[in-house]
Amino acid sequence: MTASQHITIGDLRPRVQYVADGTLADFSYPFPIFDAADLEVYLGETLTASGFAVTGIGENGGGTVAFTAAPAAGTLVTLRRRLTVQRVTDFQEGGAFRAKVVNDELDYQTAVLQQLAVDISRCLRLSPTDPTQANLELPHVEPGKPIGWNADGTGLTNDPADFTAVQSAVAADAAAAEAAAQRADERAAIAESVTEPLLLSTVDAQEAAIMAQDSQTAAAASASAAAASETAAAGSAAEAAADATVSRTGGDDTMTSLWIAEVNRLAVSGMAAVAQAAETGARAAADAALVERLRTEAAAARAEAMVVVGSKPWQVLPNWAATGRA
Repeated sequence: MTASQHITIGDLRPRVQYVADGTLADFSYPFPIFDAADLEVYLGETLTASGFAVTGIGENGGGTVAFTAAPAAGTLVTLRRRLTVQRVTDFQEGGAFRAKVVNDELDYQTAVLQQLAVDISRCLRLSPTDPTQANLELPHVEPGKPIGWNADGTGLTNDPADFTAVQSAVAADAAAAEAAAQRADERAAIAESVTEPLLLSTVDAQEAAIMAQDSQTAAAASASAAAASETAAAGSAAEAAADATVSRTGGDDTMTSLWIAEVNRLAVSGMAAVAQAAETGARAAADAALVERLRTEAAAARAEAMVVVGSKPWQVLPNWAATGRA
């Protein structure tokens, strides 16, 4: 820029930010500054005064901040123009009135106004459409007290509630809720571990009932067959007796036939008794399997109730679930 030229202050916010990548060491600023001291450099939240060089002083398009070492990756780099609010020139009565001097002064004051505009935009303020005329001045500092609107909404005041006590109460409630949730999870896990074996027992009981029913059916069929055999044997004995009566000349052979027929009849009768006993046993096994299945289903229902109670500790168990009896 030549000596006759002056800085032009455009409509540009005098503040820019970057996130460092750990490699880049040069960061540009797009707004003009009058002196190197007019530029503030922040690394994170720390204002840094050394370890970099500033170029582009007095240039309309700004310049560059060149760090000696690249900022660490993830570091927020903030560059902003910060001017001292002051008048830098004085015009003497009847003295020279040079245009560049006047323009420089006006540029400086315009830059100060931009700086104030940025500061105001980052302050607590009412919405442009808010109909109230509330005062946003903060009340006196009271440690541990939150700030809120007063009763008529015209200003801010320290809330009478003890914020620290409220925080402690909320933290205690949160801890209690977390502990209750953990207990519920533990109960649910226990109930789940109990329910799975009970479900397996239910399946086993159902299979046992089916097998017992099949045994009962087979025993009934055996009993029927034995009864038919007994009837046939009785018929054979009767025929043998008739043959003996008709052919009395048979002698010992006839007596032998009668004896064999009687033995067969007695054997068949024994088989029928055994089949009858088997049928009775099968019926008893089926009844026992049915009872066991009902007992297992009741236990599974109790386990399901435990799961529900585990997730809702305030729920009251029914009498059979509380006592453990179906």
